[in-house]
Formats: sequence, structure tokens, C-alpha cells
Amino acid sequence: MHGWTNPSGSLPATGVLAGRGLADKLGVAEGDLLRIDLPTHDVTIVLELVEFVDEPLGIPLYARYQVIADALGNAGIDDPESLMAEPTVASTMTLFDPTLSRSTTITALEGIPGVLAVQDARTLYDLTQQFLGLFYAFVGIMLIFGGLMAFSLMFNTISVNIAERSTEFATLKASGMADRTIAWMIVGENLLLTALGIIPGTVLGIWISSLFMASFDNDSFTFELFVRPLTIAIAALSMLAVALLSLIPGIRSVKHLDIGGVVRERAV
Repeated sequence: MHGWTNPSGSLPATGVLAGRGLADKLGVAEGDLLRIDLPTHDVTIVLELVEFVDEPLGIPLYARYQVIADALGNAGIDDPESLMAEPTVASTMTLFDPTLSRSTTITALEGIPGVLAVQDARTLYDLTQQFLGLFYAFVGIMLIFGGLMAFSLMFNTISVNIAERSTEFATLKASGMADRTIAWMIVGENLLLTALGIIPGTVLGIWISSLFMASFDNDSFTFELFVRPLTIAIAALSMLAVALLSLIPGIRSVKHLDIGGVVRERAV
């Protein structure tokens, strides 16, 4: 029931899998030999690091039972099976039919002799979401202010651009070009520039976000940034929508442009 993120997708026949954070902490690479001390039994085993896995919590090591038993035997332990049988406490992941009552199933599991505690994965998920509620609120506020800032910057840029080209637009209107045609010219030009800016902006944003996520890595947590394609699509469409909104005041000013006044200013 444990998923493996290493290239082979399974536990190796020899050696161990290690959390990817071990590479940063110890500077080890695939193929290196790891010396693992077991101080309670005064023994050291040596195992090959086969591959890395992505683990968000801690830096665990994974190996097959027989691999550990053989390593203990090579380290001089006469009866490795007895050593590995202690302690007798173990954790077990359990799946049950979703049509069954969750509370009834948990109660039945708690009643099994030898079971000390039962943790519901759904409860842990709900608790995590509750803790993330404040984080989501901060992210929402940042998105709102980011959208307002983007609108302000694009509005100012477009307004200055239209003001500087007022003579050009007045000439086009005087030559008989319709306001709708001029508006589509402005919209097409600015949306094209926005689309060209979205591409490097998205790449840079993902890279900076990954650096921020990596800054929280330690012995207890290892965070990996994952961005869904839908998120990128929503961000790109949002920027295009902000660009369209910021164009409205400028297009209205072109529509009400005083041709005579612009001509007089140009003559002066």
C-alpha cells in the first residue's frame, strides 16, 4: 500500500531506498555505501544506496526484510531474525470497503487484541486541511493584491501608451476608420504583448516558488513544488482578463477623442 516514487517503482532486491533529503544532508548519491549504526545493539551494517524516493516527512530508509537480515548476519549477528523481531510494535495500513460504516469499522479494528491505537486517514486529512485554512486565507489575500497590482501597472502603461499615440488615433479616425476597428487594434496589440510576457513570467514564477518551497526543507520535512497544468492555465487566463479590464478606460478615451483638439495641439 506504500507507493514508491523511485524510477523502478518498487523496493530493490538489494540495498536500500532513501528519502531524497538524504542527498542534501550527507551529500550521498546513488551507488554509495551507507554505514548504518544500531547503537542499541552495538552493531553497524553497510548497505548500498540504490535509489532515492520523494518523502515529505523525515528521511526514512526502506529495504526488504531479507536484505536487513543478510546485512546483520554479515555484521556478525548470529541470529538476525530474533533481533529483527524486537520490538513487537508495528504499524499497519488497512483498507476497507467504502460501503461499510467508517466508525463501525474503526471500532472493530480497535477491538482486535493487540491493537493499541487506530488512526483514521480521513481524520488526519481533515485536520491538515483545517491547519491549512489560515494559509489559504493568506494566499487568497496575496492573489487579490497581486491582481490589483497587475491591473494598476497595466492600466498605467496602457493609458500612457494611448496618450502618446493620441495623434495617431485621431488621424485614423479623421481618415474614416471606425472606433471598433481602432479598439480591436489596441486590444490585439496589448493582448499579444501580455501573452508574450506570460510565458517567461510563468517559468520564472514556478522557479522562484520552488526556491521558496526548498527553503523550508529540513530533517523533518521535505517539500516538493507541484504545479498542475490547470493552475498554469487559470493564471494565464486571469492575466489576460486583467489586461482586458485595464484596456476598457483607454478604449473609451479613444472613442471620445477630440479630433479637432488633437489637430490644434499638433499644429501648435
